[in-house]
Amino acid sequence: MPLSSEIVSNRSLSGRELLELVVADLRAMLERDGLFSPYVAFGRIAYDVEVRLHMDNLTYPEHKSRAASRPPVLPDPSPDAIQVAKVRSREIRSPNVARIEAGLPICVQTRVGDQLVTKELHYGAEDLPVRGPVPVDTDLSPGTAREVEARLVDLRREGHA
Repeated sequence: MPLSSEIVSNRSLSGRELLELVVADLRAMLERDGLFSPYVAFGRIAYDVEVRLHMDNLTYPEHKSRAASRPPVLPDPSPDAIQVAKVRSREIRSPNVARIEAGLPICVQTRVGDQLVTKELHYGAEDLPVRGPVPVDTDLSPGTAREVEARLVDLRREGHA
């Protein structure tokens, strides 16, 4: 823990730190899904990934990033084809709590004489007195592409996706 002579600011997350958090959340969500097991194989598949950031910024309240396989939709799917869709929602109330949960360093400034020295401290999640909000996973599948898309539209309307 920092000393009383050290300054710990709860500075905003940098884009690089947010990238680390989003990638960790995506990996955690996919690793819990049986379809990503080593014994599952896919002959024909298409996918898309969408990241939507809801920001507390009046001039730029939302941002979307999207990546997709080529083609993004499976052409001529068989009648038995299903679509699997998952949504993970997470709220970050404290950048430092999110940094600790993800294993990222926290910058601490210490005054040494007339100089301000910055160092990075690493804490384990067990050091947190209070955890941040738990990410919420929503499974929109199984179902046909039309059924999954309808559930996704409903979730977006409710503000969850």
